[in-house]
Amino acid sequence: MIDIIQKHHGIIVDFLGDGMLVFFDPLDGPIPPQVKTAVCCALEMQRQMGRFNEEDQPDALAELRMRIGVTMGEVIVGNIGSEKRAKYGIVGSPVNMAHRIQSVAVAGEVVLSNQAFEQISLDAVVRRSFEARLKGAPESETLHVVESCDSCH
Repeated sequence: MIDIIQKHHGIIVDFLGDGMLVFFDPLDGPIPPQVKTAVCCALEMQRQMGRFNEEDQPDALAELRMRIGVTMGEVIVGNIGSEKRAKYGIVGSPVNMAHRIQSVAVAGEVVLSNQAFEQISLDAVVRRSFEARLKGAPESETLHVVESCDSCH
């Protein structure tokens, strides 16, 4: 997965248990291309997980599955902490929302916030859309399960 993330120029901020936090820096240009890049990365990760389970996984081990949540928004990125303990990190409401979106995804899905989906909607093939009440959100959020994206190669 790290190779796929690096291929798409994603920045791995942290490994959280069996999960990881990745962001795509829009400082290099407009936001829509970065959202497409993040979605293409997520879809490729899901495809690779499928290939791993079909071809590489030893028979004695259970199938591995992952859930991916994608959103966008303003965050603070950099060295966070104090002189005694600091680390490179990312904080902000979108980070929390990405985790909450990921938590309502079904294994094998790439789920986008409505705000992220609006950036790629013309290129995306949606498997399903649904409403979810996410912790910290003032109202239900419309989420979209993206199956493919025409921008992805």
